[in-house]
Amino acid sequence: MSRVAAAANPALAIEQKLYVHPPGAISDMIVARLELDPSSRHLIVGGIGSGKSTQLLIAEHRFLEHEDIRAAYVDVSEKLDLAQLRPGCLVALAGLKLGEHLGEDAKIDNWRHFKDWSEGYWTHPDEWDGDDGDPSAFVPGILKPPKPEWVDIPNIIVSILNDAHIKLSKGNQTLVLLFDSLDRVTDKDAFTRVLEQDIPALKKAGIGIVLIGPIRSMEGFGRLDADRFDYLHIQAPVDIAFDEVGTQFLMDVLHRRAGTEMLTSAALPLLVEFSGGVLRDLLNLAKAAGTEAYLRGAEVIDVPHVIVAADNHGRSLMIGLKPEEIETLKHLRSTGGFVRTSEDDLALILTRRILEYRSPQARYAVHPTIAPLLDQIAGRK
Repeated sequence: MSRVAAAANPALAIEQKLYVHPPGAISDMIVARLELDPSSRHLIVGGIGSGKSTQLLIAEHRFLEHEDIRAAYVDVSEKLDLAQLRPGCLVALAGLKLGEHLGEDAKIDNWRHFKDWSEGYWTHPDEWDGDDGDPSAFVPGILKPPKPEWVDIPNIIVSILNDAHIKLSKGNQTLVLLFDSLDRVTDKDAFTRVLEQDIPALKKAGIGIVLIGPIRSMEGFGRLDADRFDYLHIQAPVDIAFDEVGTQFLMDVLHRRAGTEMLTSAALPLLVEFSGGVLRDLLNLAKAAGTEAYLRGAEVIDVPHVIVAADNHGRSLMIGLKPEEIETLKHLRSTGGFVRTSEDDLALILTRRILEYRSPQARYAVHPTIAPLLDQIAGRK
């Protein structure tokens, strides 16, 4: 099950030999272009979970073979509160990476000044002018580390919780918390704050969570991630209706992750079909189908397990949709027509209710797990 975890660290997946090189990989183009012009500039766009970070890591690995090009992967969100992004932040990160490559013995004029500007520094007591205040004050740098998501929960509490769970894990055990009775909460804002802070804090500690919440909390889920661990965003999926090479790539991914003996020959293409060509959905559906097979006591994942997983996935995507959004989906389903004209339309794409294909032709389609549900809705009217 861990091998098909969609939100797993891409570096770990590469290390465990789970990575499958896609056709037309972005990393191939980046490496080739930079070999020709090391100073060229590149922009990658796509939804979270689409494989952008993996491609950057693959490119970094490829550059290890070069004697004249050094590449360094930088996760900006780990170094910087993205809400504080401003001119100079990327310059600071680039300079600090250069400093790592140059080493401590490098002699560069004013390098200490660059580090102070980037990371901040403490003033010396001799610089104090005698006014009120600390004689040794910290002057912030341009890089401001991100604050914890749990602003109302002391960091020490999260740290203690994390240490306790690590100690438990050393005994080959892990903890899953089952939260009941929260469906009785009447203060929607208070419940939202719990979701926004407690869930990330518990995730930080590595603790599993099952939570029952109030039905009224579903009202805003159309604009929020249904699963805070998945970070759903727009992605250009493989158009499995027209891209045979891309479709084979998705099948290869499942073979690499699940093995050749865990999926029947009929379940494999069905998983690809229900994924709509979205890599993350493919892995989530495979994991859900595996769970379904396990709960039924089956030896392998077969068609009935995939159908249940797909139905559950589709129903989760339907949660929080407004009537006008459902009408938009029904129109696209019946006519193939869709023109993005509002924030609601964009939200349908960002949350993958509508899939935007770009190759081999530009088109839109309703997510395959939603399509049967829309047909059911249309049949009831």
